[in-house]
Amino acid sequence: MSPTGESTLNTMNVDLTPELEQLIQQKIEGGRYRSPSDVIRVALLLLDEQEDINDREGIKATRQKVDVAIEELDCGEGIDGEKAIAQRQQLPDRDYGLAWEEWFQKLETTEPDIDRTTVKSSKSEIETILVEKYRKQGLEL
Repeated sequence: MSPTGESTLNTMNVDLTPELEQLIQQKIEGGRYRSPSDVIRVALLLLDEQEDINDREGIKATRQKVDVAIEELDCGEGIDGEKAIAQRQQLPDRDYGLAWEEWFQKLETTEPDIDRTTVKSSKSEIETILVEKYRKQGLEL
């Protein structure tokens, strides 16, 4: 906001792929938007809203996992904390930073066998895929 209370607009240069530039043009030509700024503004607002939804879903999923873990512990399932620490100390030391870097490099170079135009994965589906790939790398959560 300016000192007078009016909104000010800032200019920012953004590099876009030809596909994104074409998408913005299509949105303008469709008549719902007057300028590239309008398209980007709406897209960012929707992105922010979606991230808020994902955060809320992530918190809810974490709470559900904690509830399940508490129920399992109440039923006598699970591992004693001291025993878990002892088991962890028996594992060989590993540079997890390097392991993550290698995992992400493999992930970036592996193209999934899906048609991205028709498949819209939910957060839980993506989480499941990532966890599975992580475990295949021999890493534990």
